[in-house]
Amino acid sequence: MQALWMVIVGLGLAFMKAPVSRWVDKTFLGYTESVEEQEERIGNLVRQLSALDEFEARVAEIVSREIGADWVSIRRESRPDAVEQFQIPGTTRTWLALGPRKGARSYMSRQLQLARRIALELSVQRERLEREEANRRQLVHEHELRETTARAQMRALQAQINPHFLFNTLNVLANLIH
Repeated sequence: MQALWMVIVGLGLAFMKAPVSRWVDKTFLGYTESVEEQEERIGNLVRQLSALDEFEARVAEIVSREIGADWVSIRRESRPDAVEQFQIPGTTRTWLALGPRKGARSYMSRQLQLARRIALELSVQRERLEREEANRRQLVHEHELRETTARAQMRALQAQINPHFLFNTLNVLANLIH
């Protein structure tokens, strides 16, 4: 009988974990959305960024606002003054570094989970933007190559119409007619 009660309590706790967790987040911690909803919203914000040159600064701004950090940086080397750091996957030693939180509060598991998720989103979005930039450069290069080829063909045609060329051609024809 005792084992049956333990199973029932265990199942009850398993099913009640998510609603109780959301209630605690909302009531005691003041969060208006679940961590999954916040992750998705932040992921959408990161995926909307399209300019590679301002990408890291915008992501740092989003992260700082969302987790309440005094500063956030994305750098090629780690920062010794960072409270938390996450290596961005797929890059050569690029770090998402988090400074202290506003009000000297500690980072909770929710903020750390968000930072890990953002590091993953950052990696994927940066790779996509770099690929788009490389494609754009390739298209520009191909356009310049076509333009140069067209100019060369135009010069060749102009050279054929050159009066000296025409005069020489007419002289050759006149000699052939005789």
